[in-house]
Amino acid sequence: MNETTLIAPPGQPTLKITRWFDAPRDLVWKAVTTPALVQRWWAPPCVELLSCEMDVRVGGHWRFKTRSPMGEVGFYGEYREIEAPNRLVQTFVFEPFPDSIAVETMTLIPEGARTQLVIDMVHPSVQSRDAHVASGMETGMRQAHAQLETLVNELVRQAA
Repeated sequence: MNETTLIAPPGQPTLKITRWFDAPRDLVWKAVTTPALVQRWWAPPCVELLSCEMDVRVGGHWRFKTRSPMGEVGFYGEYREIEAPNRLVQTFVFEPFPDSIAVETMTLIPEGARTQLVIDMVHPSVQSRDAHVASGMETGMRQAHAQLETLVNELVRQAA
């Protein structure tokens, strides 16, 4: 099974997230940029995804609203660069902290029949980055990525 890794270098406002998928890059791209598919994997099992709005174009916006035992919360951002199916740059804002805008660059790197997802995230400060990590995002992200893997594997079977 593939695992998600998260690296938060000390003293730097950055995160690096990686995960391998046993699927071609175009199917991984489809799974992360198609709203109907994102709805199937983005929230971890303990969280309900209430809305998933995605206008995947440069200058377009995205917004997700979730409900968990701790209440409802939103995430949103703007697409800055799109180079399908290789790279997507977007802002990432956790609604309770609207002044803490991170920039997230997702790159999909093909290697044979596999694809590596790499997310480089730059926060406005180390404190902002550390608060993001301390929010429990790593556990939720790992669970969501496991769901993404299940979905991508389903897409591979359908394409065969």
